[in-house]
Amino acid sequence: MITNVRIGNDIKLMWQILDGGVPVNLTNATDIKISIAQGGTPSCDKIEITTFEIIDAVNGMIAVEVQKEVITKLGYLWTVLEYTVPDSSMIDGNRKITVDNVPVRIVAVTDEASQDSEFTVSSDIQAGFQGKSAYEVWLDENPDKTLQDYFDWLQKPAIDIAETVNLQEQARVEAEELRVLAEELRQTNTATAISNAENATENANTAAQNADDARLAIQSDLGAKAFHGYASIEVAKTLKQVEDDTSVKMTNLITNGNFVNGTTGWRFGGNITGTSVADSILSFIGGGHLIATGDNWINQIGRTMAPDGHVLYNIVTARSLMGARFYMGIGFTSYSYDLTDQWGTYSYLGSYDYYNTPTYGAALGNTVEMTNAMCFDLTEIFGAGNEPTKEEMDLLISILGIDYFEGEITIPAQKIMQWQLKLIRKNKNAIIALGGTII
Repeated sequence: MITNVRIGNDIKLMWQILDGGVPVNLTNATDIKISIAQGGTPSCDKIEITTFEIIDAVNGMIAVEVQKEVITKLGYLWTVLEYTVPDSSMIDGNRKITVDNVPVRIVAVTDEASQDSEFTVSSDIQAGFQGKSAYEVWLDENPDKTLQDYFDWLQKPAIDIAETVNLQEQARVEAEELRVLAEELRQTNTATAISNAENATENANTAAQNADDARLAIQSDLGAKAFHGYASIEVAKTLKQVEDDTSVKMTNLITNGNFVNGTTGWRFGGNITGTSVADSILSFIGGGHLIATGDNWINQIGRTMAPDGHVLYNIVTARSLMGARFYMGIGFTSYSYDLTDQWGTYSYLGSYDYYNTPTYGAALGNTVEMTNAMCFDLTEIFGAGNEPTKEEMDLLISILGIDYFEGEITIPAQKIMQWQLKLIRKNKNAIIALGGTII
């Protein structure tokens, strides 16, 4: 059984060497050497261990201590024993023996590790034993049977398989007949579907043109009514009031998200290392999974940035010159991206009942560069129940062409209309497929 041990701990093994299940007498053993290998095979990065002791030579017991300083890699940790014993059957009178064991797997975090770092293990140097023939084993279980019974028993699986194959062939023939019928139906339905798709495309194009015409009419009407009431009972509105009624205001909750002021306003967990800022780019080395502990986070100073349960949209530009697993999230929820050496834009949408704030991190030892961090309270902007999806917000940001801003911006009605039209066009086929109509 292999046990997980967190990196940074000493390991002690009580190792018994067996030969065919019998303890090996190590009294006359010489040239004893123990080493560890870190990786996939016993030959990977071998390091000799001097901290071992034969505590019971007659019963082949060895105590091995592996100091934490020599454990440098995650993954399986092999222990390899080499020794020489006198053997008159060998030309030089000695037999050299090597045996290995894989008692532990080194892991990065305590949550994955066992509570123990001392183990009792055994290794058997004998490759195998000569045993009974298959017929003799079968005869032990069937003492009243004959050799012919044994042959019949051997043939039975083949006979059963033949019967099964015949049944499967009958089923295959029936399935092929059904497939031919289904293909005929598919061809008929395809022709109908093509005709419906052509009609749907024409309707969608007409709807898009109508929407564009409506947008132009709204803009013209707003210009004409800038200083006029909308009805006899209404008060005349100024251009500023009209703009406020037809536009959307967005506030970036993050300050110094482009790190022009270094790390001012940011908090770094204790497991985050190697932090530096150059040319408005933050570089850091990850401390592990984002939601494992607050010591693995990067976030703005302060516990919350929005009311509990509000939906937040988190977006950032990031890369890793060596490749990295990058985490971003809201509170104790997160998603991971695999970064390349090219700058990319990554986003996450979510909410949390407390500690409702954007968070960032990386896998243990991975180096990440990030900048242009922004976060928006979609519940505040669009109202509860009307929050856009992550994909819809990604589309809106691309339409606005925004890399980064601080404070508040106003999105004109024209941009909102473009966004809505693209969403309609993007989803027109799905709308029609569900029985809807685009007017």
